[in-house]
Amino acid sequence: MRRQSRRALLAWAVLGALAAGCISPTLPLPPPAAPDVASLGHGQYQLTGAVPERGLVLVQNARTSLIYGQADTTEYSIVVEARPGDELSLWYTVGEKSSDKTVFQIEAGTADAGAGDATEPKNAAKATVPTDAARD
Repeated sequence: MRRQSRRALLAWAVLGALAAGCISPTLPLPPPAAPDVASLGHGQYQLTGAVPERGLVLVQNARTSLIYGQADTTEYSIVVEARPGDELSLWYTVGEKSSDKTVFQIEAGTADAGAGDATEPKNAAKATVPTDAARD
């Protein structure tokens, strides 16, 4: 009888451990790094960078509310419409998980390259990540 109760107790312990493993939270996706930004002219900017896991990379311009994206990738190159000073949010999704957003601005001093071949980036710009103090 004692042997059966030990087995039952052991079975319940194993079942409990398995159930706890199933309901434990998964680790969140890390936020992406701010992208490299290059002006293409006529209000278009090319954002390039990488995310740690293959997924859907998304960028939203806060001024226009437009969302741009590239699917099934770890290295992205996305062309967006923006103006110097625009604040953009970058994030990615893998399955049903989404990373936190990385918020950055197109530098205000970045001149639009104007007319020209849109395949070659001109007037490289840096993405600046606003600090918490700058947002308040």
